[in-house]
Amino acid sequence: MLVGAPERKTRASRKPREADAPIPSLVVEREPLQRSVTSGGTVHGMADSTQMRPRVQRSSVPVAEMLPRVPSTQLDQAPPLAPFRWGALIIGLVGASDRLANDVWPTGVILVALAIYSTVTTFRPVPYRDDRANRAVIGFDALIHLGAVMFTDDWSSPFAFTLIPSTLLAGFACGPVYAFQLMGACASLVTMRFLT
Repeated sequence: MLVGAPERKTRASRKPREADAPIPSLVVEREPLQRSVTSGGTVHGMADSTQMRPRVQRSSVPVAEMLPRVPSTQLDQAPPLAPFRWGALIIGLVGASDRLANDVWPTGVILVALAIYSTVTTFRPVPYRDDRANRAVIGFDALIHLGAVMFTDDWSSPFAFTLIPSTLLAGFACGPVYAFQLMGACASLVTMRFLT
């Protein structure tokens, strides 16, 4: 009778170790001294090796919280966006000069609204942080400039360059993948409206 070789566990059959799983910690419990009473009524403590017994206890703190947090250097590496915003707005003002000479609506109103928004973001810039709340703020920033472009003749709009700072903001805060996704969606909407 042939005896088969013991089966080896493959990597796929092993359970992945979770980062948030609690890790065991060593807790030393002190047990009471064993005492004996002699015939004369004297109490003697009997010290032996069983007085201090280590016991393994699972900690309720996840491993991810015990690891040191590395501060992000993304804020130090990314440049401010205010010059890009104002540069795109100045280009839009030059491109809208002919329209402003004939009619203020809607180009003049949108120009004032974009100037106010650029002023607010200059003094209170959007932080370069990749989380869900900040992605919503960046999406709202792109939506403002997308609306300005679509309300002023789509790709013929003088404010088309204001989408560039929104792309830079998405790239600095959340990385190039999110920036391409966001600006790809904006460009698709403008193109569809421009061609129809």
